[in-house]
Amino acid sequence: MSANITVKIQNPVTDDLYELPFSAISYTEELNGGKDAQFSFDFMALADIAKAYNTNPLFLLTSSYREIWVEMSGSKIWYGVISDFHLTKDAQGLFQLNVYGLDFFSLFQKRRTNNSTVFTSIDAGQIAWSLINTSQQADLPYSDLGITQGSIPASTTRTIEYNFAEIRQAIIDLSNAKVKNGFDFDIDFTKKFNVYYPYKGTTRSNIILDDKNLLGWAAVKNLLTNITNKVYVVGKGINSDVAYVYVSASSDYRSAFKVLEDAVSDKALDSLTNLTDEANMFLAYNQAPILTLTLKHHGEDPDITTYDLGDIIFVTIPELSLSLASFRVKKRQVQIDENGNILVDVDLQTI
Repeated sequence: MSANITVKIQNPVTDDLYELPFSAISYTEELNGGKDAQFSFDFMALADIAKAYNTNPLFLLTSSYREIWVEMSGSKIWYGVISDFHLTKDAQGLFQLNVYGLDFFSLFQKRRTNNSTVFTSIDAGQIAWSLINTSQQADLPYSDLGITQGSIPASTTRTIEYNFAEIRQAIIDLSNAKVKNGFDFDIDFTKKFNVYYPYKGTTRSNIILDDKNLLGWAAVKNLLTNITNKVYVVGKGINSDVAYVYVSASSDYRSAFKVLEDAVSDKALDSLTNLTDEANMFLAYNQAPILTLTLKHHGEDPDITTYDLGDIIFVTIPELSLSLASFRVKKRQVQIDENGNILVDVDLQTI
């Protein structure tokens, strides 16, 4: 069954709003990693729409900052800004127009801290919001992306200094993607920055993927060269005067696969607490083989709006001896055709 899908773009300065016919949409969303999208449009149809507004597709899509979103039955399912415009014409005179988008969090890869931004014993969620808010206030009105503070519960205090740091990566590095005792986060469809501590997500006992709704699956369990059970995390300093920690997984992991070492560099850190939390999270992700599943399903079974990144859902795959096994949603790739048919590839990890 197809869904009612629309694509809209808006100039946030003038509030001019356009609904655009599309031939295909694909987007990717990752927990604590941001979102991106690709839109394919019929160039000639778009040219007709632009002409009605006394303009052309290039101006309509690229003349300034443009917000773009996807709605399903009137509710947003992807929201961001236009980041790239690709138009080609082949020897037969056929046009191919692809427009690319990034979510608002991903825009902070183009924002930096100053040369000495210091936080001393400050809650990590508040550090993340301060990085965003300070950036938005730095060059008003041009720096304001319209991101506001959402829910930020107390998490873990951190002491850290940033020097010309990329804000997007700095926030990821405070999150569960990088450190133990971190947090999950997102920027929601109302443009609020939210922190979830200790984790984002809900157990969705009604979401079951099995042979009744699975279109296909892949299972990966990386071994040996992808395992680390002892790790150095190296922070600030030079030569022998450098902050570092050396952390080992429990002897059970070293016994199972012998000693497997690695080193990680994070020159933003000199706090041993921060370095240890990074080491512990690195080991949590790498000290043992982790089963990762990629499952394909139609967008209406289960409905993509009924589960989200971070949620726990259930999987039955007899070939892998899985029976209502619980997995956490880490990433989704969604493809939508011009008729509103939706295919989803969802990446799951064991809890």
